This record gives sequence, C-alpha cells and structure tokens, in this order.
Amino acid sequence: MSRDGSTDGGRRWKRWRGEKPWARLLWLLVLIYAIQSLAWTWRNGQRNYGGEAQAGYQDTRHDIQVDDFGGMWRAALRMSRGETMYYPHTMDRLEMPSKHGPFLETLLLPMVPLGPRLAAWIWHFLSMVLLAGTLWLGQGLARSVLGRDPPDWLPFLGFFLLIPFLHLAARYNQTVFLMVFLTMLALRVIERRPLLAGILLSLPGAIKLLPLVLGPWLLWKRQGRAFAGWVLGLVLSMLPFFVLQGPDLAVHQLDAYVHMIRADSSFASYHERFQGMPSLVHGTVVEDYAPEISSDPHVTRWQDVRNFLGFEPFSSWAQGIVVLLSLLLVSGCATVCRWKRPETLRRWLGEIGLVLLAMLLLSPHTWGHYLWWLYPITLFASIEFFEPEHRRWSKTFLLVLLVMLTLPQRGLLGVAPVLWQAWAACHGFSR
Repeated sequence: MSRDGSTDGGRRWKRWRGEKPWARLLWLLVLIYAIQSLAWTWRNGQRNYGGEAQAGYQDTRHDIQVDDFGGMWRAALRMSRGETMYYPHTMDRLEMPSKHGPFLETLLLPMVPLGPRLAAWIWHFLSMVLLAGTLWLGQGLARSVLGRDPPDWLPFLGFFLLIPFLHLAARYNQTVFLMVFLTMLALRVIERRPLLAGILLSLPGAIKLLPLVLGPWLLWKRQGRAFAGWVLGLVLSMLPFFVLQGPDLAVHQLDAYVHMIRADSSFASYHERFQGMPSLVHGTVVEDYAPEISSDPHVTRWQDVRNFLGFEPFSSWAQGIVVLLSLLLVSGCATVCRWKRPETLRRWLGEIGLVLLAMLLLSPHTWGHYLWWLYPITLFASIEFFEPEHRRWSKTFLLVLLVMLTLPQRGLLGVAPVLWQAWAACHGFSR
C-alpha cells in the first residue's frame, strides 16, 4: 500500500483507465464479439435444440443428426444413464459421436438436467470468459517476458489474426477455448510451480488426443517435476469418471473410446477442411482427390483448386513424402527444445508455441477451428517483434502466418478465401 492509501491493484486500475485508451477499445471489441456470439448461440439453440428437437436429444435409443456440442451433451447424457458413450461414426449411423475424452463428459454432467439449449448457451458463455482469460494471461505473460508494460495491441494481435478460426470454434461451441486457456495458465506458473503447470498441461490431453504431445515434450526437455505433474494430472482427471461410473463400466467406456478412434471412418479420410500437412500433401500430389466425408457445397467451392501444383506423377509417393516431412519437422523441434539455454519464460512460451504448431501440422485430422492453438506462438512472435534485435525474424514469421491463414489449403494466392474469412468474422452470426 502506498502513502496515499491506494493499493498496487488500485494504482494499476487508475493507470489503465487513464492512460490506456487503446486497451479499452480492444477489450470493447472483444466484448462486442462475445455478446454477438452469445446472442447468435441462443437464437441458433432454438432451431437446433428447441421444440421436438429437444425430445429427440433426450431419446438416446435412436440416432439423430447433432452438431458438435450436441454430440458432447448426448455423450454426457448417456454417461449419466450408464449407457455406452462412444461408437464409430460410420456411414450406417446418422449421429456423430463425441470425440472428447471421459474427463470432458464428466465436466458436462451438471449441464445434462438443463437440456441441450441452455447447456449449449452456458458452455458458450464460459468459452467467451475463457477467451477473455486467455487474452488477459497473454498480457501478463508479455509483461513478464519484456519486464515492462507491453503495447496495448500485443496480446490482441493473435485474436485478430486468428479470428476466422476462433469464429469457427465459437460457432460450433468447441472445447479449444478451454484447452488453450489451460495451456496459457500453465505457462504463467511454470517457473514457480512446475508440478502444477504439468497438471494443467495434462488436462487438454485428457479432453482431446492431440495435446497429449505436451507430455513427451516435457520428458524430452528433462523437466522431471513438470512431467510428473503431467502424469499425475492424467490420473487425477480419470478419478471422478471411475468413481461415478464404477470400474467395470469405466473400463468398458474406455474400450469403446479406443475402438471408436480406430474404426471411425473420418480418421481414415482426407477432408478439404483439414489444415495439417498430410492433407496438403495428399491433396496436392494425388491424381483423384475425393474425400469420403465432404459436404456438397464445400466440394463445389474447392473443386477448381485441387491438385494446384499438378504433381500427379508423385501420387504413389504421397505417404512417403508425408513421413519424410514429419521426420524433418519432429527432428527440428526436438533439436530446438534441447538447446542448452536458460529456461526463461520467453523460451517456455516459444517452445510450447512451436510444439503446438508442429502438432497441428503433423496431425492428419486438424480442423480449421483447431488453429486457435496458434495463439501462443503468435503471442511469442508479437513479443519478439517488440524487441529490436529480433524484429526481422518476427516480422517474417507474422507475415508468413498471415499469408498462410488467408490461402486456401490447396490453392495459391486465392482471393476468395480472404473474402470468405472476412465475411465469416463479420457476418457469420447473422445467418
């Protein structure tokens, strides 16, 4: 407390209120986006979950066509009734299953009695709170790395660069907001409390399979306490599930989950909306690119940009090219993460951003809304841009990122995707 009786928090609030008009404007834009998103979710909920649709969601004996959150809610409903949650999404079944782990379905159990519409809106509200929390943590990380107050725009640059994909995640009520928030929170405490940070880094992997890569990364870095926390977090995340389901039913649910992952037809296909390197290679060099699960409007939109490099003679080598590029990427990441340099917060942020970027590139099942995972690496590049000695590479990275995010997956220098992203960000919720 200072001599005038004001606390440090009070002085920061007065300084922010009086000296940071751009920060207030940027937070206002985020608030407007969140309010618009919440309003759209409530209106859309009436169409998807209201009336007869709600009765259909409650009846788990019959398949119905569900959206992403509807699949998660139905899985939690089945869990509460002691039914099998997971099954392969084959052409014989209309309903799309939840691909999320039992940890998330356990978190959703309190929302089951609320019905799908109210549960979807509450989940969306929590997602917007977590989005704001991610930006706030980004601001704090930037301040800690720089040792001084960062520019007002710095933590928001990733928000505006990635807003088309953030918009997709919001529109489909995805879990990526929760996973990125947990990752940013882990970064905030990793220097002081590595065990707690490891627990936090394990939870995204308990929700979805892809973030499990963070565990081997910690082990490769020889971060024993953080890795122990990661293992402990996975174990603790399963305890409520086993307690509520009982050992026998819980093991049965896990067996069904593994069977779903192995047998699901979507995991064996290359969809035009997949953003990873395997899809790019297969969509470039194969002679006849025809994913099994494409929707008709999307197929029409992308029909003229397939095979844009004309490398059909290499189609028999497609899988080999994917393996070679994957090995090069993994080797590069492994080398960078074992450089003998001080484990500063700047390095933690850069390395975890690099690992998450590699995760998205290597996965054959990277949807567009997964790209909100790029926020840590974008924040790192933004911080480096603020440092004169690192400005050249950070400008290059941000420029390449901007170009890559505005190019079609199998097209080159296309204008239509840029316009589509602008439309999606500005007018998507009005439909």
